[in-house]
Amino acid sequence: MPVFFTPLHFDLCVALLKDSAVVMNIDAFCVLQPLNIRRAEHDKVRKNLKYAWAKQVNKMVSFVVWKSLLTNCLLFSLCLRSVPYVFVL
Repeated sequence: MPVFFTPLHFDLCVALLKDSAVVMNIDAFCVLQPLNIRRAEHDKVRKNLKYAWAKQVNKMVSFVVWKSLLTNCLLFSLCLRSVPYVFVL
């Protein structure tokens, strides 16, 4: 079997390894970048939903509190109307 002399064999191997590393980095970048963009969009939607949920819960709680306060005030005023006024001098 003849042995061929390749003076640039080492340089070609190094260049091939560098090219394969570059291609792997490009592939990883092309795959990971859209995933990172999707994750950022997902986080933004999640934060907006969390904020809207908390806002609606606060509205609901304040409505329930005000409703109970108004109900109590109305009941109290009705009770006061039914009791005859007594003036103590």
